[in-house]
Amino acid sequence: MFRMNFVKSAIAGVVLLALPGCGAEDSNNANDVPDSREAMDASASAIAAAEEVTRSLFRLSPQSATSYGFSEEYMGGAFASKLDDHSPAAAALARQTAQDGLARLQAISRDGLNEQATLTLSVSMARLDNALSITVVDYGNVNPSGTYSPYVMTQLSGPHINIPNFLDSRHVINNDADASSYIGRLGAIEETLAGLEASVRRDAGKGFILPRFAIVRIVTMLDDFTAGPATGHPLYMGLKTKLAALSEYDGLPGETVLSMAEATIADSVYPAYRSLSRLMTSLLPRAQTHAGVWAQPDGEKLYAALVKAMGDTDMTPDEIHDLGLSEVARLQGEMDVILDAQGITGGTVGERMAALGEDPRYTFANTKEGRAELMAYLNGELSKINALLPQAFATLPPQPVVIRRIPEYAEASAPGGYYEDPPLDGSRPGTFFINLLDTSIWPRFDLPSLVHHESNPGHHFQISLALNVQDMPLSRRISFFNSYVEGWALYSELVAAELGVYGDDPIGKLGQLKSELYRAVRLVVDTGMHKKRWTRQQAIDYFHDNTGTHMTDVIIEIERYSVWPGQALGYKLGQLKFLELRARARTALGDDFDMRAFHDLVLLAGALPMTVLEARVDAWIATEQKH
Repeated sequence: MFRMNFVKSAIAGVVLLALPGCGAEDSNNANDVPDSREAMDASASAIAAAEEVTRSLFRLSPQSATSYGFSEEYMGGAFASKLDDHSPAAAALARQTAQDGLARLQAISRDGLNEQATLTLSVSMARLDNALSITVVDYGNVNPSGTYSPYVMTQLSGPHINIPNFLDSRHVINNDADASSYIGRLGAIEETLAGLEASVRRDAGKGFILPRFAIVRIVTMLDDFTAGPATGHPLYMGLKTKLAALSEYDGLPGETVLSMAEATIADSVYPAYRSLSRLMTSLLPRAQTHAGVWAQPDGEKLYAALVKAMGDTDMTPDEIHDLGLSEVARLQGEMDVILDAQGITGGTVGERMAALGEDPRYTFANTKEGRAELMAYLNGELSKINALLPQAFATLPPQPVVIRRIPEYAEASAPGGYYEDPPLDGSRPGTFFINLLDTSIWPRFDLPSLVHHESNPGHHFQISLALNVQDMPLSRRISFFNSYVEGWALYSELVAAELGVYGDDPIGKLGQLKSELYRAVRLVVDTGMHKKRWTRQQAIDYFHDNTGTHMTDVIIEIERYSVWPGQALGYKLGQLKFLELRARARTALGDDFDMRAFHDLVLLAGALPMTVLEARVDAWIATEQKH
């Protein structure tokens, strides 16, 4: 459903295995200039500046260093036992660092630069500009990684959730030093959450407070997180599992490490989470009763900035709303034809899809056995699409993707699914996480498109390919643009259908169309809540009535869009742009159009702003026509 974007970085100058088709970028681009020592030096200097700006930002995030495999030299010191700082001072530093970096890159002349340098500057500046979109208001969360929410914490994101997830999936333990660092990071949680509390108070002092429903969910999660004994806590059990998995370990006895963890969780982590719970509870009387960001201080100005950054568009919210209504009507028309052909008549498309979702033929039992069956089905669908990929893609990612359940402590407010990147060195696979709190939200026909979106040829495929392009600057290999990344993943669902993954399965095809409808509805409800001042219930009703999605999932989704204004727009807007560019290329090139070459073109330069992607496709078309 989305890419869970944790701030990450990598060792400067790391050399990865070259992929077939992943060599230097096309030298026939119109921006290329004749090679000269002066031009080469200018281009190298511009790229070096972009890389230094990238490093200055990622040095603010110890968790990034661990996620991507940084060296202490790259980070400017030891970091393995540290967590990110979420205090107001850290936020101010991140804002200033991003502003300084943007000013530095803007001052570089484009004259004489080669295509690699020009593209790198464009991507780096666009990323920083998006990160700084929040600065139209005097509150909120500046994060150059492309973080979705202006709130420093929500029921879906923030250090209270990200730190446990990070320690579980990112902090690898291979030796005594790793185990000691894990204990160090447990001890750092108290200071990190204290900084978070200060940021929440700062924003609350300016009238920027989460909607009431979000605070209620946060408090429930925080209280549940500290409800049991330390020895049964996920932070303790995760460490225990990692220690038990080691074949060789010459450090402190495992019992000693676990004893230290137990004491730290009980004496430091629990008090920090309980303090945060008390703070959030104290804000309930002042909590926002409206779901839309319009009700926040300067909320309409903030939403306009987020629409541009997250949707990568110059369309107004009203225009996006109308586009959403048009796409909903188009997709429901296609679904209506299939439903009628299957003898499923009577009622709206949403009503018929809701009934179909409750049909025992398409449901999994909400039991341990049912969850195991569902996971096996997901893995089967992944194998099926993997076998078809070479038909549409010349370059395949070298890193595998695995499917895991979202940690149970986070499921109640977590989205249906999300993806986490692999590190640059390939030491861990990419991971598609799925929410199995209630299997009734996952009718069988909904799952193939989810696999295609989160793994292959969606998020994992796109991100893994970019990470492994040998001679592309780091700032490009890890670039994130919401409309490109989410638009590609939704486009990938259609590509999978075009490859014949549904064969003669009309119900499976219905699932793919429902998934696309789901994203069209997002255009309507996001703009509805944040621009047209719809209530939370209006948005819930529209979503459920038009898609037939299970109400549990609908509520989680609407509450997600409420606290992540604009993020939900990127999926459909991005997909439509990919389809527009593909159609343009196919029309211009006719029988010479090569789908595999087109996909290499749009994937192997990393995530791009849509205007940059469009220019890249147009230049390719012109070159191909000359040939």
